[in-house]
Amino acid sequence: MQARQYNLGSVIRAHSSANARRAALIDGERTISFAELERRTNRLARTLLVQGVSKGDRIALLLNDGSQFIEMVIAAGKVGAIAMLLNWRLTPAELGWILGEGGPVAIYRAERFAGLVAEASGFRDFVIADDPLGEAAYERWAGDGADGPLPVAIASDDPLFMMFTSGTTGKPKGCVHSHASTIISAMAFAGRRGFVREDRNLSTGPLFHVAGLGQAFATMVVGGANVFIPRDSAVTAPVEIAVRHGCTLSILGLPLSNACKAVDDGMIAALNFRSITGGAGMADPRKFAFVKDRWNALLVGGWGQTENWSFGTQIDYPDMLDHPTAIGWPMHHIETAILDEAGHPLDDPDAEGELGVRGPNVMLGYWNNPAATEATLGSGWLRTGDLARRDRLGLLHLLGRSKELIKTGGENVYPVEVENVIKAIPGVADAAVAGVKDAKWGEAVKAYVVLQPGATLTPEAITAACRDKIASYKRPRYLEFVDAIPRDSLSKVQRRQLSARGATPDQAIA
Repeated sequence: MQARQYNLGSVIRAHSSANARRAALIDGERTISFAELERRTNRLARTLLVQGVSKGDRIALLLNDGSQFIEMVIAAGKVGAIAMLLNWRLTPAELGWILGEGGPVAIYRAERFAGLVAEASGFRDFVIADDPLGEAAYERWAGDGADGPLPVAIASDDPLFMMFTSGTTGKPKGCVHSHASTIISAMAFAGRRGFVREDRNLSTGPLFHVAGLGQAFATMVVGGANVFIPRDSAVTAPVEIAVRHGCTLSILGLPLSNACKAVDDGMIAALNFRSITGGAGMADPRKFAFVKDRWNALLVGGWGQTENWSFGTQIDYPDMLDHPTAIGWPMHHIETAILDEAGHPLDDPDAEGELGVRGPNVMLGYWNNPAATEATLGSGWLRTGDLARRDRLGLLHLLGRSKELIKTGGENVYPVEVENVIKAIPGVADAAVAGVKDAKWGEAVKAYVVLQPGATLTPEAITAACRDKIASYKRPRYLEFVDAIPRDSLSKVQRRQLSARGATPDQAIA
């Protein structure tokens, strides 16, 4: 079996020869070639060994997006440590809970995050980033270790990193991914999208989430370059940096969208994007026509989750227009199924149920949580918690989260289905649907609606629009106009918060 072993370090080593002088990471004024990346991560790995980090240990990374983040993940992988990728948007209490669960032997962080780790005492704490002292310290680390191969054997199924779920169903869980799941997922992503070594990815998504890290690794495994935006840059920086470095890839998100709104048409015309990554099935795809019309790039949408390691489905923009509720076809390296409540695949081609996934992309399990691991993986499928259906073309359509399913009067209502109807009503800017306690139905559908500026929609008008589109039991029984829909850092609707608000008699609608 040794002949079948591989790891992230071996991928970098191969590129350090085949693409030695090609840029791997571009971060501000610094360009790191693949040959330099191999040397630097070997030295960093040896520094970790000297500091007492051993195979199987966890090290916590609380770093800004950039070359240091990528180098530290690679270095951890070279010594067999598990990199805990921490979200710096969390509160100190939330972060402290995660550190307590993961039990890292050390925290490696940027200086600016001192307040976040203040409540998590008892851990060795190394400041390795932030100018001026942190940058200098990090560069000493990157240069002080010895060159050459490392005395640690790393197998393909050894754990590489731990990324935490958003916690929408309770406390965050640490999803542990292996070298194999990382490399295979990255190669599949790159293959599906046609990434090549000439590509340059403008990295805009947080690297502590699978979308941002997934695209970064997909670029890296084919020998392409990842280009980072220095922190605290001007709002226009993403466009300026993309033009300066000839970036061809990126993720459709607020940093890039806001930058494009803030620059003139001349800067937009100078962009060289060819492929942009986005989501699918959650919004009217016509909203994204500007990617082709203004950026002259192809938008590719899809669905993914942390347990699945980045994208499990993808769909090209023309297909998104033809099938606006679809999340795409499964990626070619995985299998999908529609599961019943026991986790068994349903044979009915029109079945609706939980989306199941299996393949080399699936996580090893949840850290220190065997009960949750068994519940999620024990059936032989990754039970994603997402409700879905498959149409006659093989396209998957997301219906919502299984824990968000509204059961009203003996009927099942999928929030996303109702939301899509309300969002299509002229004058509606945003909407969310959640279940609330109800004396008559047990649980009732409640809609939360954000109106566009100047719009004067009434609850009766929204009810009338729903009456023509969805069954009567799916229509909202309560409606509340709000200024904004509560969402997390991934833009997921916080339905638990909405359900907890309940409903009042004056919010009842016919």
